[in-house]
Amino acid sequence: AKCIETVPCQKCSSEATKEDIHNIIKLPFSSSVCDSVILFNEPPDESSRLCLVCGSLENCNTEKYLSCAPNILICQILRFVVGPDGQVVKNDSRITCNEKITISEQDRQEIVIPVQYKLSAIVCQHGTYSSGHYTTQGRDERSGTLFLCNDKEVSMVSKFRQEDAYLLVYKKF
Repeated sequence: AKCIETVPCQKCSSEATKEDIHNIIKLPFSSSVCDSVILFNEPPDESSRLCLVCGSLENCNTEKYLSCAPNILICQILRFVVGPDGQVVKNDSRITCNEKITISEQDRQEIVIPVQYKLSAIVCQHGTYSSGHYTTQGRDERSGTLFLCNDKEVSMVSKFRQEDAYLLVYKKF
């Protein structure tokens, strides 16, 4: 996915644009993936940014959007945060992994196009930041059957388990 961030400078009146190609979109933690996508699309609070033209440090609001929605969208849920004591801790709160999500894509004429995705797989992280175990749940595209892949076995499951969702894989439809 191509993420474009625009940084306006109040000192030199320029507007710098930074394009980043991401394999994984990092979503802020919220109660559902749809809410996390909304937070991802919202403009961030005013913060200090270095002007790419004149080099001054400016307080400004940046604008961020996707300009090229991929066929496969990988979302990382930002579950790990640095606590006040400097230790990295995991947010163990439950998140709803919506079966379908819509991401806004913006083209060069600034027309916003909704792009729909369907949940294809979930990677779960069980444990803490420093030690844990990963499992993957995936959907067979032809049959719709769900599988749980663990270190020792692969088994069929009736629904996605979402408690420890860490990476979500969505496919454009």
